Amino acid sequence: MPSPTNLATGIPSSKVKYSRLSSTFLIGAFLISIDSLLLADYITKGGAGVGGEVPILIIGILVFLPGF
Repeated sequence: MPSPTNLATGIPSSKVKYSRLSSTFLIGAFLISIDSLLLADYITKGGAGVGGEVPILIIGILVFLPGF
């Protein structure tokens, strides 16, 4: 009986290697998610400050890309 294979690459499943997710990837994904909620006005910041979404987005992208 043949061993199961990964359909996308044709590699037998016993030869597929997995690695842990980078912590920078997770932090960047979290910041991008929070920023998208802020931009959509789904959540609001407490206080009178306006325009803090863009720096959060920039930092989130800069942290996300190296982890990706």
